[in-house]
Amino acid sequence: MIKYKLSGRLSMLAKLADASQRLADIGTDHGYLPLHLLEKGSVEHCILCDINLGPLENAKRSFREADFSDQTEFRLGSGIEPLEYAEVDTVVIAGMGGGLIIDILSQDLKKSKSFETLLLQPMTEQNVLRQWLLGQGFRIKSDHYVHEGSKYYEIIEISDHENDSTFPIHDCSNDLEFGYKITKINKDEYIKFLLYRRHKYEIIVKQLEKSNSQASKFDICFKKLNIIDSILQKVKEEDL
Repeated sequence: MIKYKLSGRLSMLAKLADASQRLADIGTDHGYLPLHLLEKGSVEHCILCDINLGPLENAKRSFREADFSDQTEFRLGSGIEPLEYAEVDTVVIAGMGGGLIIDILSQDLKKSKSFETLLLQPMTEQNVLRQWLLGQGFRIKSDHYVHEGSKYYEIIEISDHENDSTFPIHDCSNDLEFGYKITKINKDEYIKFLLYRRHKYEIIVKQLEKSNSQASKFDICFKKLNIIDSILQKVKEEDL
């Protein structure tokens, strides 16, 4: 059996995908997430998709010594194109830019909305992706935050199933850069994420001061810092 270790973000995706009946991993790379879920018995069937043959062959090698041939399919194709309407209940799209995720879901909106759960892990343009999702009528169940190395990764969970223990971040910030909803279990990590973002903006402010940049750039950064402080105060006070 191939030896592998899930990264922090993949471990979070595995938790969120737990108990899925049929799962599709878009842009599967080495296929470690589906392999882990099948080994745990957390899912019944996995479809591994990639636009390039190389990553798909890598995934096949990962499964070579695993006895899951009846529970796995490997499909070559772009985004959700290899999937049929409502063929799976959970779709994972991770490790891509937010703009590319929008392109993938835009291929066939009707099909994209036929899946019960979407687990999206954008590497960039998280706020742009959230804005697009809400504009297209997708329901953001919760945002999840994972610290790994020197970065924070954001996972957007799309589902019509409500979570009673959430705090509506967007209601008190009106800024999708800092998320839409968070859960009680992820509250502490979210606070650390906000502190991380605040530190980033403080660095930018210092750089702007040295370069004598336009006042408008200062205003944007100070507004972001004020939003972060406001969210921090309300989240810390909230008994999720």
